[in-house]
Amino acid sequence: MRTSLPLEVCLRRALNCLYDSVALGQSPLIDLLRLRSRPNSPDALRTLLESEIQSLADEPGAPTSSKNHRYYQVLFYRYIQRFTQQEVAAQLGIGTRHLRREQDAAIEYLAYRLRQRYDLRTTSQIEPGESATENAASAYGDIDTEIEHLTDSLGKRACELRSVLEECALLTRALAAQRNVTLQIGLEELYSVAVSQPILKQIILNVLTMAIRAGDAGTVCVGAHVTHGAVALTFTPQPAPHHAPQPITWDQHTLSITRRMARAFRGQVEASAPDVPAVLTLTLPLADRLRVLAIEDNQDTLDLWQRYLRDSPFHLIPLRSPHDALAEIERLQPDLIVLDIMMPEVDGWELLNRLREHRLGKSLPVVVCSVLPQRDLALSLGANGFLPKPATREQFLGLLQHLAAVAVQR
Repeated sequence: MRTSLPLEVCLRRALNCLYDSVALGQSPLIDLLRLRSRPNSPDALRTLLESEIQSLADEPGAPTSSKNHRYYQVLFYRYIQRFTQQEVAAQLGIGTRHLRREQDAAIEYLAYRLRQRYDLRTTSQIEPGESATENAASAYGDIDTEIEHLTDSLGKRACELRSVLEECALLTRALAAQRNVTLQIGLEELYSVAVSQPILKQIILNVLTMAIRAGDAGTVCVGAHVTHGAVALTFTPQPAPHHAPQPITWDQHTLSITRRMARAFRGQVEASAPDVPAVLTLTLPLADRLRVLAIEDNQDTLDLWQRYLRDSPFHLIPLRSPHDALAEIERLQPDLIVLDIMMPEVDGWELLNRLREHRLGKSLPVVVCSVLPQRDLALSLGANGFLPKPATREQFLGLLQHLAAVAVQR
């Protein structure tokens, strides 16, 4: 197979999906480097690239300050260790803009070595009908590089799935109306996923628009279930009762790009075959639950809050002894604090002041939850939110979700 893509582009794409065998198996480097006959060509390509990177550091007599060793460090940390650009830059003591220049230079040099070692031409033309996959890949532009830039810029921040899904439903409402399709979203729980919000939004928009196109004047049902540390979203197009079901042909261009975006966050997108009921399944890793230290002497209230936070992005850590609050903050390093005011052993207002003077407590979001109608006082003393007792589940979860989102944006 011949490709019109520059070797540097093929190499960068292969490095970006070095440990994704499905994506790596589509790399034109497999044919360019004559690995197609190997029993497992993606593994063979991965081993070859790892060996080529390692060879940059193993040249006899080369000092650690040499350019080759620097290229080795950049490629090793970035693509074998899978560090983010910020992490690699910190490791090497340079800025991210400088790192991107060194990264480009390292890939160009690695491509040069491959050309020399395997007698590769710089470019050639793809023959008609020879590789539909590669034709499609060249039409995407360097989508992998764009995803890499976004993930490095945004970081792998967690976000709440239901709010993003609801926003996408609003954005696609006109498209659904044009096709006489109704959206039914059955997502009751708050799932927090380890995907940056802007990328998650585009992934869901891609999947949702594909499902709408397949809806055939009927309904698209969206559901979710948790499986093995991930949440699986199902998008099921159901044609109107008077429409005979038709085989679905998914948009392969959109599907391929969406899969690449999901893989950047250890997610995946599965599409049903034409001869089975249509469904798209988007699986995303759940984020680690945020730890909420609840300083409250009443066990019934703590039990109620535990029930409120079941199947939510939050994990409640009860603390009935306010005397231990500062020590527990040091030990547990929670993400948020919920504080009662009327406690028999310690005055809640005094504890709030001590929290705001503490080196860790001063930056933690604090919610005062009390029967006392003292919202203004709580906020003036440094609380980030106030809830009257008794609070409903929606009030309790909603405020925690809001404060967690604000904390992430800081």
